[in-house]
Amino acid sequence: MSTMLTKMFHEYIVRPAELEEFEAGLEQHQRATGASGDSILQRAVRDHNVGACGKVGLTYAWGSNTDLSGV
Repeated sequence: MSTMLTKMFHEYIVRPAELEEFEAGLEQHQRATGASGDSILQRAVRDHNVGACGKVGLTYAWGSNTDLSGV
């Protein structure tokens, strides 16, 4: 499985270089674009990263709270 797909599965942030590497392996018919000009894949990764950022914030907040509470 590619690095990008593994990161998406584990809800990690996908970096632009990883997206470009994955996109380079796609056939032309797999590179559909939307009305905004972004590819469907770019939009999906952007949406994924927004969710992953929320998870990072929750993890960080939880870690900060446990440090403060001594747990």
